[in-house]
Amino acid sequence: MHFTNKLDSVLTLEIPIAATLDHNQDDLSKLMDSYGILEVAKNDLLRGDISFDEYICLCEMHQVNIDSYLETIETNLVELHLL
Repeated sequence: MHFTNKLDSVLTLEIPIAATLDHNQDDLSKLMDSYGILEVAKNDLLRGDISFDEYICLCEMHQVNIDSYLETIETNLVELHLL
């Protein structure tokens, strides 16, 4: 796996199904829009167009649980032997 592809998989955001059970269609649509924006931001990060701090700030603005996300990133880095 190419290094950029590994980093892409390390940073992948997943929407927890349990967290969406009470969402209506409008809420789900907004959530998908946010994750679409964050996917573009992740690609910008991987290209070096934005910093990691900028990326994390964007995630936080879109209500990603940063503590949990950073733990997931660390776990992914360890599993891929990048950390």
